[in-house]
Amino acid sequence: MHYFEQDEYEWLQALFRKFIQWYYPRFCALTFVMRRQQEYIADASAANATSAQVTAESLVMNHAGGRYYYQEFLPAVLEEAEQSNEEPRPLTRLYELMASMDEKRERLEEYMQKALVEKTGYADSHPSLSDRLNALRCQPVLPSLRNQAVDVYLKNGAGLGEQGGGVPQSYGSDW
Repeated sequence: MHYFEQDEYEWLQALFRKFIQWYYPRFCALTFVMRRQQEYIADASAANATSAQVTAESLVMNHAGGRYYYQEFLPAVLEEAEQSNEEPRPLTRLYELMASMDEKRERLEEYMQKALVEKTGYADSHPSLSDRLNALRCQPVLPSLRNQAVDVYLKNGAGLGEQGGGVPQSYGSDW
């Protein structure tokens, strides 16, 4: 549609807009079940590659950590950048957050509980967290917040070693 909405293709706009408006909802409805099933297949594949418990903990952390990130962390970074004349340092802040995750555990537990009560709906092809955990036959558990991969990545500088004090510092200086 973006291609056809250019001025030189005005005559195609009317023709294809009607078709797309008719076709797209039907296509989405026909493929919805397949897209939902593919989410379960992806979870099962992850469980086969690691374990069901590791996959479940990743799903829980994705839901709880994602909520924390978008509802608390990112707004704080943006507000700080707005009020300060200094360059934003989101990775430095993320590293600091990872270092203090144990203090945030109670908040993450709240976000996990909120995610667990959500029901699978028809607006999204992703099943709810509780449905995904049930399919894996795992209980919801917030994983250990120490020595997560992102913590190691940020602390060690993703292979920068002795060259430069880690990703947060190099990213900040490149900003």
